Amino acid sequence: GFTVFNPVHLGGLFSVFNADAVERAELFAGGFGAEFGGRVSSVLNIESRPDAPDSTEFVGGVSLLATRLLVRGRAPSLSADSAGSWYLSGRRSYFDQLLRPVADFPYHLTDLQAGSSLSTRGGGQLSLTGYWGEDVLDLSNFGEGGDGASDVLRLRWRWGNQVVGARLMQPLR
Repeated sequence: GFTVFNPVHLGGLFSVFNADAVERAELFAGGFGAEFGGRVSSVLNIESRPDAPDSTEFVGGVSLLATRLLVRGRAPSLSADSAGSWYLSGRRSYFDQLLRPVADFPYHLTDLQAGSSLSTRGGGQLSLTGYWGEDVLDLSNFGEGGDGASDVLRLRWRWGNQVVGARLMQPLR
């Protein structure tokens, strides 16, 4: 329910969301409803996994490009009716670290995503969510020859998203 502008890394090659933390994804390429008002061309609607395991769960993976980890579990509830849940998800690419002994690879990405859902008295729900993502393109050592004469480009560019939100849904009685 919170807007993340530009939900991709490296110009669209990677999503900013850890697939382990995603319950559902919908792409509306046009003709979307009023709840997405103000959008010009398309909407990518992502829903986090709402369910929580009975005990703390760890899900992770290592690929050629990045390492990811999701930790989730039950949270104490504000209501005796049901338990709440929480999750913390992180990912980082590591080509820059693997290639460090051989060459300087100038790019890496990092994502952190967290959320919790608590049941309230009267059948309501309090949800907290947060996302922080960063891309770093570091060309500050590009063309370094030691004498300063061959320095072609000095650039350290960081970009990303930060989102923090809370939502209370309480039925009227």
